[in-house]
Amino acid sequence: MPTEQAAAPKLKTNLDTDLLRLIAILMLIFYLCRNRPALGAGLYILYWLPALWNGYLEDPKSLLVAGHAIDWTIFGLLSVFPIYLPTHTGIKIPKLFFYGFYPVHLAAIGVVRLILNV
Repeated sequence: MPTEQAAAPKLKTNLDTDLLRLIAILMLIFYLCRNRPALGAGLYILYWLPALWNGYLEDPKSLLVAGHAIDWTIFGLLSVFPIYLPTHTGIKIPKLFFYGFYPVHLAAIGVVRLILNV
């Protein structure tokens, strides 16, 4: 009786492979450019620019601009601002604020769900 070997796990879809590639490239950009934020921001923007011409008219998620389809991943560019803005503002926020914020915002979401019957 032949022994069955456990099959190696395979990636389920092309989306998994794309996501792994995205994570690897962005991690490299963030790590290698950690001391040069302007270079990191430039490389980050260059990474997302191909989305301008990779859209398909048949894709319902594509953004149509003047008859030209722009891939929906172009919205990844919006995150460049919070990632690369300087965070050393000198504002001091008490640690207890953050301990309280999480349960309060979950309670607010729960109240909104009860009001909307979702």
